[in-house]
Amino acid sequence: MAIYGLSKFSPLVDRINGTQATTVSEWVPRYLEILETRKLKPKTMSEYDKYLKAVNAHLGEFALQKVETKDIAAFLSQWIKTGKMTMANRIRALLIDLFREAIAEGVTKSNPAEATRNQRVEIQRERITLDDWKTIRKVADKLSAWVGPCLDLALLTGQRLSDVQSMCWSDYRNGRLYVRQEKTGMMLAIAETTRLECLNLSFSDRLQRLKKLNDGEHHIVADGKQRVIAKKTLSEAFMKARRESGLEWGGQAPFVS
Repeated sequence: MAIYGLSKFSPLVDRINGTQATTVSEWVPRYLEILETRKLKPKTMSEYDKYLKAVNAHLGEFALQKVETKDIAAFLSQWIKTGKMTMANRIRALLIDLFREAIAEGVTKSNPAEATRNQRVEIQRERITLDDWKTIRKVADKLSAWVGPCLDLALLTGQRLSDVQSMCWSDYRNGRLYVRQEKTGMMLAIAETTRLECLNLSFSDRLQRLKKLNDGEHHIVADGKQRVIAKKTLSEAFMKARRESGLEWGGQAPFVS
């Protein structure tokens, strides 16, 4: 027996039809378990939990397999209409990941969140130009010996300061540096052949220079006594180099986070 014309909200219809349906609210606890395995920061997990409560409130009764792009677009519109583009993009990214995990476990076959628009966010903080970077980098060489190479490392890898700080020599093997991002839980493999031609920077050269500074035993970014450099110290070192460069910006000055 088939029943037509009934709401996508009711999984009972699918059970009557002999098919299995999982609602969004039923999938969320399993998705939270998957997030837990990524060993994310407590703050990040708290944010995801908040986003998922909003998802449940709006989409919770939907059968996961019947959620459409227009449903997610309507859900995200509440932030878009109030100018909260960053929040809309964060929740969109979470929903894309939620559906990807559901697909991976065979719960659904499509990802309706992927077709939604990623909103353009107006950047308030100023960006560093190539010439700005060269000026700041030159000043960094006048500070502690680890500051310049550390800034190079952050630039070459594109990682947050917390991830640069946690890089260890034991994670450097087979020509790659393996980095598990603290915020996302994702594991990256960065090849030692990575280069920035515009600055003539080589990842392998920077690693060798840092190894000479701290004997290459534990953390990649460490002082001469092999003590790991605190995240706050890393950030303050960049701000000092930026400040002493004499450069000025019309808006908010750039920083390393």
